Formats: sequence, structure tokens, C-alpha cells
Amino acid sequence: MNIEESIQFVVEKAFQKQFNSFRERLLQDLEPHKLLTINEASEILRITPRTLLNRIHNNKIKASYNGRWLIKMSEINKYQELNK
Repeated sequence: MNIEESIQFVVEKAFQKQFNSFRERLLQDLEPHKLLTINEASEILRITPRTLLNRIHNNKIKASYNGRWLIKMSEINKYQELNK
């Protein structure tokens, strides 16, 4: 391995490490804004989809409807915190 290959190897390793770190931070920042379907959210909460819909209609969990119900992960987290 010559000096140029060594430099390239070190730069690639450093770039990969920085990229992975950036990707993890970005995914953590986006997680609360992730939108879940009724089925996905009910699995996380370990309740039936019908129970989840009832809680949405009773304003216990915020959700939006645009052809189908979508719930932010942050709303699921809030609900879990309030109902420990």
C-alpha cells in the first residue's frame, strides 16, 4: 500500500464515521415527526385499532385524517408518558 492509498483509506474511514454519526443524529431528530398508521400506533401502544380510534375521537390522542388516520410518534410518546 503506497502513501496515496493509505491517505485515501484514512479519509474514507473518517468520512464513513462522520456520515454514520450524522445519520444517527438526523434519525433521532426525525423520530418524533414520524407518522404512524392506526395499526402501527396500536401495536406500539398494545391496544386494538378500535380502542385507538376511540381515544382519538375522545381527544385523548391527537391525529389527523387525510383519507386515513395518521398519528405523530411524538403524540404516541406523550400518551405513553401520561398513562404510565
